[in-house]
Amino acid sequence: MTSKAKLGTKAPEFDMPRDGGGRVRLKDLKGRKIGAAGINQRYVEPLGAVGVSGPLPKYYNMLKTGIVDGAMLWPEAALSFKVYEVAPYMIDARIGAANSKVVAANAATWKKLPAPVRKVLAEQAIVYRDHMAKVALKRGADAYGAYTKKGGKIIKLAAADRLAWAKGMPNIAKEWAARIDKKGLPGSALLKAYMAEMRAAKQPIARDWDK
Repeated sequence: MTSKAKLGTKAPEFDMPRDGGGRVRLKDLKGRKIGAAGINQRYVEPLGAVGVSGPLPKYYNMLKTGIVDGAMLWPEAALSFKVYEVAPYMIDARIGAANSKVVAANAATWKKLPAPVRKVLAEQAIVYRDHMAKVALKRGADAYGAYTKKGGKIIKLAAADRLAWAKGMPNIAKEWAARIDKKGLPGSALLKAYMAEMRAAKQPIARDWDK
């Protein structure tokens, strides 16, 4: 190892080794305490890291005081909450977090609406979804640049390590589908349909979550 990258806190501060090519290795996360919300804690299990529950607004102090060594969050949040001040190194893992933008309506209220109104809402919901997706993508891309301008450094996780991470995870997608199935809803069918759409669109898939 010829170089080191500090990740997470300033107090106490620790080093995360990288290889000569500047690559963060998954094994370097073993034993680390990672702040993560809810289901996100399952992501760190195969790394040998420990997920620590905590709300996003508390991540700054959790990092500053050493309660956690790192935190899982999205670029805009790291920028908005000034996480770069206490955790200047960001591992760009691209682990597939989803961001949904939808217009929802109570079923009883929906039934009371006139058919023309329901038609307009259904059509405009698609327009809203697509517009918000573009806004989210732009803000995310802008946040990377702003993060570095504030003094932060971004380290990309190698593609091979990203795939190894995905394959080592518990299959949280099938677990979710099974829970939905037990409620009498089509969880497994929805998962299969989603993955089929991903394959049809030739999207890069790290793991066949429906298999």
